[in-house]
Amino acid sequence: MSTSVFRMNQAARPDRWKSTAPAAPHGTETFVTGLPKLPVPDLSNTLTRLKQSLLPMAWSDEEYASVSRKIDQLAAGLGPELQRRLLSRAAETRHWLEDWWDDGGYLGYRDSVVVNVSYYYGFDEQPSHLPQTPAARAAGLARATMIFRQNLKKGLLKPDGTKEGPFCMDTYRWMFDCCRVPGPDGLDWSVSYAKEGDSGNSGHIVVFRNNRVWRVEAAVDGRILSTAEFEKQIRYIYENSDGEYPGVGVLTASNRDVWAKDYKILSESGHNAQILSAIQSAAFVISLEGYNPATPIEHSRALWHGSVTNGVPIGLRTRWVDKPVEYIVYDNAVAGLMGEHSVMDGTPTVRLCDDVLDMLADPSFDHGSSSVSSTLIPTPLDWETNPSIIDAIAKADAAAIDLIDSQELGYLLTPYGKAAIKKFGVSPDSWAQMIVQLAYRRLIGDDKRIGGTYEAATTRKFDKGRTEAIRVVSNESDAWVASMDDPKVSNDHRKRLFMAAAKRHIELAKSAGIGQGLKKLVKEGEEVPELFSDPVFLRSNYWVLSTSAIFSKHFPVYGWGEVVPDGFGVAYMTGYDGKYKMRLQKISCNTSPQKRLAENVPRTLDNMREFDPSILTANPNQAGPSSSQDDRDEAAADIANDPFASYFNSEDDPSIPPKILITTSPKASKATYDFCDELVGVFPGAEFIRRKKGKGFEIGRIAGWAAGRQYKHLLVVNEDMKKPNAVTLVYLPHGPSAYFKLTSVELTKNIFGHARATPHHPELVLNGFVTRLGHTTGRLFQTMFPPLPEFQGRQVVTLHNQRDFLFFRRHRYAFRSTEKVALQEIGPRFTLKLRSLRKGIPAVLNFGEAPKPLEFDVGPFEETEEKAKNEDAPNASNSEKPQDPVVPPKADEYLWEWKPQLETTRRTFFL
Repeated sequence: MSTSVFRMNQAARPDRWKSTAPAAPHGTETFVTGLPKLPVPDLSNTLTRLKQSLLPMAWSDEEYASVSRKIDQLAAGLGPELQRRLLSRAAETRHWLEDWWDDGGYLGYRDSVVVNVSYYYGFDEQPSHLPQTPAARAAGLARATMIFRQNLKKGLLKPDGTKEGPFCMDTYRWMFDCCRVPGPDGLDWSVSYAKEGDSGNSGHIVVFRNNRVWRVEAAVDGRILSTAEFEKQIRYIYENSDGEYPGVGVLTASNRDVWAKDYKILSESGHNAQILSAIQSAAFVISLEGYNPATPIEHSRALWHGSVTNGVPIGLRTRWVDKPVEYIVYDNAVAGLMGEHSVMDGTPTVRLCDDVLDMLADPSFDHGSSSVSSTLIPTPLDWETNPSIIDAIAKADAAAIDLIDSQELGYLLTPYGKAAIKKFGVSPDSWAQMIVQLAYRRLIGDDKRIGGTYEAATTRKFDKGRTEAIRVVSNESDAWVASMDDPKVSNDHRKRLFMAAAKRHIELAKSAGIGQGLKKLVKEGEEVPELFSDPVFLRSNYWVLSTSAIFSKHFPVYGWGEVVPDGFGVAYMTGYDGKYKMRLQKISCNTSPQKRLAENVPRTLDNMREFDPSILTANPNQAGPSSSQDDRDEAAADIANDPFASYFNSEDDPSIPPKILITTSPKASKATYDFCDELVGVFPGAEFIRRKKGKGFEIGRIAGWAAGRQYKHLLVVNEDMKKPNAVTLVYLPHGPSAYFKLTSVELTKNIFGHARATPHHPELVLNGFVTRLGHTTGRLFQTMFPPLPEFQGRQVVTLHNQRDFLFFRRHRYAFRSTEKVALQEIGPRFTLKLRSLRKGIPAVLNFGEAPKPLEFDVGPFEETEEKAKNEDAPNASNSEKPQDPVVPPKADEYLWEWKPQLETTRRTFFL
């Protein structure tokens, strides 16, 4: 029997299993020496901080008094002896906590690692200079990762670290050539096939497609394969994986004890044992999954637990979740990574992904020779099955579906980022943590807290360091949270409480980062301190909220699951500004309270800003922060008498779309014309007419002309630096006129996996317009669509207001069942921000003077239906008899105009 097969069939975990990974090559740039050992916290200080952390966890003064008494008993009794043992262990070992951390936190955990332990990183799009196929995407990842692996083995990587110094790189030993193994006695371990002195110029990878396993050689004759050579083999895999193959990979997603039993049955076949060896010894794994995620939620869920088709977990069938590095590439070339968490944390794989994706984004990256050897053909590794294995797969499928269906995931992209937060003198991380605390309190209401909040802090400044727990809940955070829903507390006082809570959070984070976090003291068996069974102490270690933050410019999504059955996994990213802003992602169990958390977080973000007391609640039937009955009556009167009332009260055919004239500023560029072309497809009654270059006629004159030809709207797209940057929207014939800044334009062709639009009239969904100004803005957009949509088209346009940023999206929807609906984005997508609202149509100075003839330029793609006979517009398209044009005013009258002084704080909003 070979050594590798012997490893797989061992009945118990080896005592020194971690020694199977070769020691890091010291003396190189990567693996620094001389880092300090993780300290043992002082007992007295630990117990003092423990009391502080338990105060907000106690349900009553009596509970807190009881747990405090038990802490004092420990300090006076067994505590000093336990501390002596810890100090002795620390002196005798390289890292006194390592074994306990590995087993207690990960390897002894028996539920599925999927959702509960594993994490995922979603990648940005394939660089535009590379082929946009899944085979090319996978091939590029394969070559770049093999180069990273080679640099790691040679010690050429610059070590991770901060300005204070380098980090320990020891856990990088468990990134490649290794795999977790299910333990039959309740403890897993990892096996490593890495070789001492290996320079990274040999090895293989394993690729999964449609449940079929393939071995792909990654190096030949001492050189890493070129991207073209990888791509040839991966295309071969795509072409030769049709048919039915057993989904053995789903077994790895089972409960660990169940997987250990199935593993034993699977490996009883010598043929299967060789396949297991090939998978475990592979440098890494690539899963080619037959799915096309199109939205952040779809991308996240597909990576997190795999896609599901017709009740079958096809994603998990095509993976091996025990591998620490597993790339997933989808049929639309969307990609990401799934990581196994037990002996290596997430920050090393962030570094891996960043380096790999940076390489591929660089047009000068060395893809190797373009010539492809004809002898490179991947090897299929087909499983031998029997009734026991087939039955195990069926049970694993069912368990996986139950797990997937139990989860709920939400995603939020804020319109501001770290720079805006730092202007308040607050750490973005503390800001995010306080948001989560407030959202959770609003979720549970007056219910008592059942657990604490865990935030990961790195201890890699120490030798073999990994992470430590920041216990986020504090008296200061609770005080601020309570103030936010207390109408008696002023905003100034809330701000002072918030600053105190943020300061306390920073103190806790710094303590954890230097190895001074609170740890459950060792129980030696002969006597268990009463403290360890105290309900407050147990509650403080029940992590209802498992939170953490990483940063990568390449990750549009990332995350993990909850660590307790009624908990949440909260992943956020605070390093962005500009286009990407800040991301807050929430993952939770699928129960009513957990679903409500996703609703509470945006509400909490809004509460971090201030309502303008002069603006009334838009909904006359719902009281708001500053509304009275008189206010609501006045708002109702506004609705009945506003300029749009005739649209909503019209007896005309509701299926006929309003006519919309779309044009541009003079001398527009191709990017603006392309955007206008997509807008014509969005609004059912829209028509684009190109303004003749150099004429420079005022918008007010064009609006008056259009109103005389029965157009109901004029939409003008302005541009700057040859990119569309603003929109003027005029309601005809008599206004109002709105001016919006335009940002974040993405045309349909640039949206991965976009759906194809149909000519049906879409539904319109308006969300978040809650003030009178907001209501006016929302009703303006309503009038651009026919009152009666064509539901058979299953198209929906959404305009979502979030802190005065209007996010425009268009989707198609499909009903998967009576309870589930899927969305596929059509495009385009863009963001608007209102800058002014004027009464009437735009003014024209000196309107009484004789105007030049109003002309439109008919471009190559705009054929007019009929030459208009009116001398004011000889080149315009219109089939109706023109009426008298509407006369624009000579001066603008602003109903509302944004000015910097209006935003008394960055929390002020208007819509």
